[in-house]
Amino acid sequence: MKQTVVLPLQAQFGDNKAYFNAAAVRYDGGAALVDVGFPGYMKMLEALMTKEGMKLEDVRKIIITHHDGDHIGGLKALIDTYPGIEVMCTAEQAPFITGKEKPLRLQLVEKKYAACTSEDEKKELEEEMKRLSGLETIEKVTVVKDQQVLPGCGIELVEVSGHMPGHLCVYVPADKCLITGDALTARDGVLCPPDPNFTLDMGTALKSLEKLLCYDIENVVCYHGGLVTGDIRSSLLTMIGNGI
Repeated sequence: MKQTVVLPLQAQFGDNKAYFNAAAVRYDGGAALVDVGFPGYMKMLEALMTKEGMKLEDVRKIIITHHDGDHIGGLKALIDTYPGIEVMCTAEQAPFITGKEKPLRLQLVEKKYAACTSEDEKKELEEEMKRLSGLETIEKVTVVKDQQVLPGCGIELVEVSGHMPGHLCVYVPADKCLITGDALTARDGVLCPPDPNFTLDMGTALKSLEKLLCYDIENVVCYHGGLVTGDIRSSLLTMIGNGI
């Protein structure tokens, strides 16, 4: 791909490793990052970009697909270090990224806690609330709209809600590439629906995939699962038709 670079991140959770895929899009005069990973990932991002002949100093824009911690956990540290970077997200996501509202997943856990009668389960929920409450936010974002084209970048933003309201995907026409965030996943090189265990509205998520049929897509970068190539349209049609 000419413009799009996959940035494979990893995390250690006890004895288990987890893998994530941020992306960078090169353009004349700079680069855009799509999602930034957990807290402490800045050095990892820097090393991966260096391998691709890029630098974090080249980044002019960060596009946030949605506000889950594995996507924005490292955002504040990046902005503190490079305050000139413009952070972009939808209007639905902006209050969570700027700290004006509690993270949606925290709100859901708080509701579950309020209704919980099991002391053991309450302890687990307390730990979860503590973790979700630690998400760092930033002061300022640029709100973007569905199908907005970023001048000079060769990037189009596509709202694909469902996993979360106002979730963004990024389309790079030069590479016929879609960067999906969590709107799609992949497994062993096969394109898959969003994970129902973490998707807030699965019906909307699948319905939103229909708009992707309007794009000429040959490459897909899934945050969970990595790069998928091949007959993307057929994969999307199967998901939409089967409702899975």
